[in-house]
Amino acid sequence: MPAVTNKVFLKLAKADFNMCQALQKKELERVIKWNASCHFKDLDFARQKSVECYFAGPAVRTWNPKLINGLPDQAKILFMGLYKTVNTIAEEAFVAQKRDVHHHFKHYVSLSAYTSLQYKRVCFVPLSIEQALFFVGQRLDEDVLDSYDYHNVMHLVNRIGRILNDIQGRKREANQGKKLCVQMYMEEHPCVPSEAMAIAHLQELVDNSMQQLTYEVLRFIAVPKSCKRIHLNMAKIMHAFYKDTDRFSSLTAMAGFVKKVLFEPVPE
Repeated sequence: MPAVTNKVFLKLAKADFNMCQALQKKELERVIKWNASCHFKDLDFARQKSVECYFAGPAVRTWNPKLINGLPDQAKILFMGLYKTVNTIAEEAFVAQKRDVHHHFKHYVSLSAYTSLQYKRVCFVPLSIEQALFFVGQRLDEDVLDSYDYHNVMHLVNRIGRILNDIQGRKREANQGKKLCVQMYMEEHPCVPSEAMAIAHLQELVDNSMQQLTYEVLRFIAVPKSCKRIHLNMAKIMHAFYKDTDRFSSLTAMAGFVKKVLFEPVPE
């Protein structure tokens, strides 16, 4: 098929990959500096995974840093890191969208969550996706972001990521006293005789959710195609991290893959 597979197209594809990789290296340097400036390394519950988190893509209702004085030190670090970062992104999104979208970055976590152990299990998938949506080159009106279609695709991605993470990280996080979906499912369904059967059911739920998400991406809905693709790509990344093991927590499992994508240019 010379119109599809020829030397010119291959050369252009390699050049495009290498240019994107060079840009990603610069962005990764900024992510690492940002992580250091926010002092996230001082959070003993946080895994230092700047490269892996960047590879995945990447808020507070009472948005007032004056109210954090009574919080634990680690909650203060997390809050201030989010506070500064979200405000910066919101300012850039204002330019891209030509309107204030600040409130979309703040509603995922309430300040009250930081007064308990809940701040250790903040889910950043919605925030990571939503901050990217405003920079894909399309105007996103409030009626789109408030639509059932948008909330449905977001819900599907969250479900996929949460369940996959809980299944593969259940032993490690159970030792830390965290209650995960496998345990909760077995408590809610005492007739389930084993953990393996609970996991099988949850995995089926993930597979069905992935099918639903793919369907939503392909069909015509209010959400622009470029935005739907971001959700689908995030779900794929969650599978890459957690499909059959906890690669995110591993020191080596993702190293080769990340190295090839972010650091090794394709020979031209």
